[in-house]
Amino acid sequence: MRRACGQPRGDYWYNWPISNWGARLRVKNDRFYAMIGAYEINPRNLDHEFTIGYFHGATGVMVPVEVGYTPRFGTSRLPGSYKFGGWYNSANADDLYYDINYQPPAVTGLAPLQKNGRYGAYIQFQQQLTGTTEDGPTGPKTKQGMTAFLNVTQTDRATQVTDNQIAGGVFYTGLFKSRPQDDMGIAIARTNVNARSTRDIVPGAERPNAEYAAEINYGVHLTDWLVLKPNIQYIIDPGGYAHATDVVVLGMDGSIKF
Repeated sequence: MRRACGQPRGDYWYNWPISNWGARLRVKNDRFYAMIGAYEINPRNLDHEFTIGYFHGATGVMVPVEVGYTPRFGTSRLPGSYKFGGWYNSANADDLYYDINYQPPAVTGLAPLQKNGRYGAYIQFQQQLTGTTEDGPTGPKTKQGMTAFLNVTQTDRATQVTDNQIAGGVFYTGLFKSRPQDDMGIAIARTNVNARSTRDIVPGAERPNAEYAAEINYGVHLTDWLVLKPNIQYIIDPGGYAHATDVVVLGMDGSIKF
């Protein structure tokens, strides 16, 4: 679910291929787990001359936490995953609306107010509803049947342009007997534009609100190592603008296992 499962825009840390120092601790039993991490925030990691020894230039630390519950329900022991998490980033960030004197910077032209730390929280639920499962090396895996999911993310409203996202949907594995490994999915999502980021827009101009997206896809397992997943996305109010023309997007995901 490429569109519906995307991440709200942010700059909390740098993704692959940028590297940074970090550590993670995880404890678990049969059904519950908890984990916490700490990752260096260092803009110098973007330099071409980056080496693993860089520590000078760090601006803060990113601390994510997560607790999870992985039950199995019913006589078919259908697996589920219920995650609750959050994060705190100690690096400073620009306030979306106030300058250093708590006035709109669009009017004063002064530097934005620096906020000390950012934070956010999320839930991720996934539960198989019908069908059968099989045990794999990393845990139970859907062999055939329907699975539902729900993702909710809330970010810091003082500093983030997109402050929350809700996405949900279902996917079905083995919809056709002749294609037991194929899967089909349907999802919808809402991504909200933070009202604080639009307060200094010229009076009378349209203010963005929320963008809505829907997606349907079909994963074709051509071999054990090659999967192609064509998809169709329909986007309502692109960028959160109600008067923007809705968009239809045709896409294709692919994965190769080595």
